[in-house]
Amino acid sequence: MSTPQNTSEGALASWDAARGFGFIRQADGSRLFAHASVFADGVLPTAGDPVRYRAGPGRDGRPQAVWAQVATAKQAASTRHKGTLLRWDDSRGFGFIGTADGQSLFVHVSAFPVSPRRPVAGDEVYYKAGHNEQGKPVAVWANYAALSGLHVLASLKPDRRPRPWPALVMVLMLAALWLAGRLAPWVLAAYGLLSALLFLAYGRDKHAAQRQQWRTPENTLHALALLGGWPGAALAQYVFNHKSTKPSFRRLYWLTVLLNVAALGWLLYQGALVVPPAQFAANLG
Repeated sequence: MSTPQNTSEGALASWDAARGFGFIRQADGSRLFAHASVFADGVLPTAGDPVRYRAGPGRDGRPQAVWAQVATAKQAASTRHKGTLLRWDDSRGFGFIGTADGQSLFVHVSAFPVSPRRPVAGDEVYYKAGHNEQGKPVAVWANYAALSGLHVLASLKPDRRPRPWPALVMVLMLAALWLAGRLAPWVLAAYGLLSALLFLAYGRDKHAAQRQQWRTPENTLHALALLGGWPGAALAQYVFNHKSTKPSFRRLYWLTVLLNVAALGWLLYQGALVVPPAQFAANLG
């Protein structure tokens, strides 16, 4: 079978051999459904294998792999190895695996298709080596050695992303206050601008994390949330599934939400948000 045009490269995040389907981890970190029937030459993959594929619409209209092929050994090493996680930076979501030959191999948190918990230094892991888009050696798939038999598909895991309901409630409340004449239009504009800016910052940080590029400092994200961009952050955490499970980040995020809402309530009580900001500053002086 000839290789179709416009193919992409990825790694198999998970594979259910009994049911004949799995999910391909794409370059942007998202997962794409793949059925056994689309694999060329009848060669079926195992979790972690590098694959070439072409995406298209399925019967239900949702995107899925319409052609796939397990990459050859010349294109990427697909043998499973065992190593130890030497270092792990949980705030940045990556670390280094100590290999049998004494080297260290970069691994990003997205390489773990099943994540019952966050990795920590000292974990024994199985991994498969490959290369990133810049040609640097990385682990394209990893799993905890103690959980080697765990085959939970990403789509069947509970979706633990925080729903952006608080952001929706905040938008509705601000709109109601504005319609009631208790909120100046510039306040709505400020919340909207900061939310849009923070939404884009989350998207950029997720993209950078997947490509080992410079990351946006967490303090910057929290500062923008505190100033009023937290509704945009709530939406971004759901859309990008980024910064949505790390406990320390989530605690500080909710602190910024509470402080911002408390400050807004105090200013509303003082009647400070129904006058132009320049006049309010003059009154404080």
